[in-house]
Amino acid sequence: KKLMPVGTRIEKGDASVRLTLVWSDPEDTNKTMRTIQAATYRLAAAVADASAGDRWCVQVDNGVEYIGGTRKATSIRLELAEGDAGEMQRAEAALRTVID
Repeated sequence: KKLMPVGTRIEKGDASVRLTLVWSDPEDTNKTMRTIQAATYRLAAAVADASAGDRWCVQVDNGVEYIGGTRKATSIRLELAEGDAGEMQRAEAALRTVID
């Protein structure tokens, strides 16, 4: 069974777009945290494949952050080459391919 985030948020910076992934971890175990990290890397790989023609740097922050209760967060950040509106739009679309 594939682990999928229970929530997401996309944030745009000057020349970057970040996808924050929110995970539910009711057991709060190290095994679950490793599973969350592995799922984050799989999603980042899918983003890299979806944006293979672009000159972006795909960065993964898999340091699992506690955000309250049983919820944790990781993120995938795209550092853009130009940072113009068109590139921002393509980057957001690439991120959405893994969460929609």
